[in-house]
Amino acid sequence: MGISWQEMKLMTIFRLDSIIYGVLIAFLYFRKGQLLDRLKDRMAAGGILFLFIIVFVQVKYIVVADAKEIAGILTLSVSALAFAMMLPFLKNLSWNPEGLFGTMVRGVSLISYSLYLNHLFIAMLMGKYLIVSNLIHGIGAFCMYLFVCIFLSTVQYKYWEKYFLKIRDNGPLNS
Repeated sequence: MGISWQEMKLMTIFRLDSIIYGVLIAFLYFRKGQLLDRLKDRMAAGGILFLFIIVFVQVKYIVVADAKEIAGILTLSVSALAFAMMLPFLKNLSWNPEGLFGTMVRGVSLISYSLYLNHLFIAMLMGKYLIVSNLIHGIGAFCMYLFVCIFLSTVQYKYWEKYFLKIRDNGPLNS
């Protein structure tokens, strides 16, 4: 599959930054909630900018300069930071839970654990298709990757995970 045990260990360590960013945002909300509420729009804009930078880094440095290791580390850390920066904005959104956005959020929430389990494996399988030579193809490849991740995670949730959640909820420990 193209990934060594050493690379997998490093990836696991670098993924801890996602948890740390989330804990940091939660801590700041408890301590400085009003400040984050005031800065939420700027932080979200910064997060979106970081996501665009990631696409640029993927295209320019993985394909052109062949600096795969540095770009990979940057991609993981910066994407986690970008999404953490968007949390205050997303927290303050109000929407109709029965509308399209509410349905999408609920759907992604249900399959989130399957997404977490599957995304790296899918990225490894699709790796050669995700490395592209220009920005437009990079966005297209990312959309395809996202579609495959969501589709396979939905199937996994529906036919595997949901069954065990039902056992957990109705099991002998809940009597």
